[in-house]
Amino acid sequence: MRIIKFKPADSFEFINYIDIGSCERDYYYINFYLPSEHENRSGKRNFDNYNSWFENFKNESIGSKLIIIHYYISEYMGWSKCENTAQLDYFADLYGEKTTSVISSNLDFFLKFNNQWFDNEFALFKGLDLNWDDIDERFVSTKENEDGNITEIKFDDNSTISFFDEDDTIRSFYVAEVDFPDLKNDIDRIVSMFQP
Repeated sequence: MRIIKFKPADSFEFINYIDIGSCERDYYYINFYLPSEHENRSGKRNFDNYNSWFENFKNESIGSKLIIIHYYISEYMGWSKCENTAQLDYFADLYGEKTTSVISSNLDFFLKFNNQWFDNEFALFKGLDLNWDDIDERFVSTKENEDGNITEIKFDDNSTISFFDEDDTIRSFYVAEVDFPDLKNDIDRIVSMFQP
């Protein structure tokens, strides 16, 4: 479990954040299950069946699982169509009966979970989101160790991150260490919901 330190612009203290991984936000790179003919015409990764998708899903990073769940809820509730009501037939046709059943049976939980971690209006991750292609354009200054690894980055909004180890990878999702246990428990619960 990788930890970084983050200091918001309006604070003098660093807070521990945990790297939860991430994935591309583009529809064509998100590994959700599309049964039958939808799988072939989408250009997405092909899963032979729901079980093979689930085996992949349970091994995804927490950040990737968050994006998959967010996308499912957005589609289910019609947010891609600027609606806010369940689109049961549309969702079932596109994502299959099993996924539809899981979402329908646990909708209140999924809506609460999604609202906790995403801004629905803009689909932005509410944790520390450094998973942008142009994130390095926001760097104002960096510090490096003698091996050339970045140890600290100051951003254009005056926030700062500091690395504990030799890994100076920045592009990922991060959650405050205090929030991580609840997130991990919710993700474990979600994985069990999708169990075939």
